[in-house]
Amino acid sequence: MPHTILTPKAVKKLLITFLAPLPIVAFICYVSNSSSLKQHLQTISQSYVHQIEEIVDELRDENYQALYDATTCRQIQKDLLFEAFLREMLIVEEGRVTCSSKRSEDEIFQIKHKFSESKLNTGEYLFDISYEDGPVRSLLIIDQDKNNLHRSAISIVDQSYIDVRLGLKDDDRIAQSVMTVSGNTYPSNTHLKPSQFLTMEQSKHLNIQVTIEPSNKLINELYPINLKLQVSILESYH
Repeated sequence: MPHTILTPKAVKKLLITFLAPLPIVAFICYVSNSSSLKQHLQTISQSYVHQIEEIVDELRDENYQALYDATTCRQIQKDLLFEAFLREMLIVEEGRVTCSSKRSEDEIFQIKHKFSESKLNTGEYLFDISYEDGPVRSLLIIDQDKNNLHRSAISIVDQSYIDVRLGLKDDDRIAQSVMTVSGNTYPSNTHLKPSQFLTMEQSKHLNIQVTIEPSNKLINELYPINLKLQVSILESYH
């Protein structure tokens, strides 16, 4: 069989034939992988929101029991002795703390802060609470007494449980995770840079939103063809 020598023009034509589909393949992979990543992140963010909802709903039940069932502060302290999610519950009447699940009567008497009644409406809030080690941004679950609007129960969530539920401690799938409540963020002073992979999930019945950003580890583990490589292939053909 005679040897066929390809001319430069023929080689160029052959390369074009084989390489021409690459941008199309890269684009299809990019769209598919981006969609899969988004779905994966949506599942994670929904899970985070659901876990936060469980904490809030449980503490709201505790608020109701303190407002309508308990007859003394001592009873509230006894009922909440082993409540895991709770850092502290306060009963506030006309702006003054009248009961605490953690503090003695003498300690309660020493609390000088007077709450603004306009800020004690039923809802979820982020508030910087002063402790011995400094201010701590905390999630507050507030419920007004329907029989006395000057009286409210405030459950302060232990922030360590929030950290775990937001994947802030040991979830290496996430680069950043932020909870937003009424325009305030947890952790405090957190700023998320715009990204196509930022994923937000809003609670269906609470004033709480969670935003997450995937880690490079998650992206690289999920997809054998790195998304950045696909983007570079597409850009090279522009």
